[in-house]
Amino acid sequence: MTLDRLFVECSALGFQSVLTSTLALTCYVLWLRDRGSYFLTWSLAWALYVVRLAAMSAFLVRRDVFWLFVHQAMTGLSAALLLVAALQMAGDFKWRAWHLLAVPAIIAWSWIAIYNIESMVVAGVSSVVMLASVTILTGILLWRERNRLPGNGAKVLAWAFILWGVHHLDYPLLRRFGAAVLYGVFVDVIFLFAIGLGM
Repeated sequence: MTLDRLFVECSALGFQSVLTSTLALTCYVLWLRDRGSYFLTWSLAWALYVVRLAAMSAFLVRRDVFWLFVHQAMTGLSAALLLVAALQMAGDFKWRAWHLLAVPAIIAWSWIAIYNIESMVVAGVSSVVMLASVTILTGILLWRERNRLPGNGAKVLAWAFILWGVHHLDYPLLRRFGAAVLYGVFVDVIFLFAIGLGM
């Protein structure tokens, strides 16, 4: 990878990190104001998403597989928390101690996907299917709640998450064309703006 392309891709990821950090902070402030547990969960999910973006940047620069593992783990954890936040908003979720078992399970799967599955295509596709499924399910849960919540925020959130989940399915194709980072950041930023608007 050329230095210019690396600089552009890391700069794009940096911009997305700033936007996502703003979203995490906004959710935290909304939690302080409204005490809706889903805002705190969203805040944590977006914070982990920022760590995901930093890990991707580190992988692009160092080409150390460890950072790909961190990226994978943060992707799974942040996706799970986005789903939990939607369940909390719907009133269908209460934290239980056994829910914490998802954390080592996601980290273990990330380790297996990066270090044990010999084909990165197989590892990548399985992770993409999981990420897309969780994101689309988050949107469906929010769509189900759209009439219960005041305003149009839930509708905007639902559509943003559903379409974002569909977008996740194009990652393997984009990687083959070498356009995954820039195109992915561009599209992700549009969806993050929509999600921020919905919140």
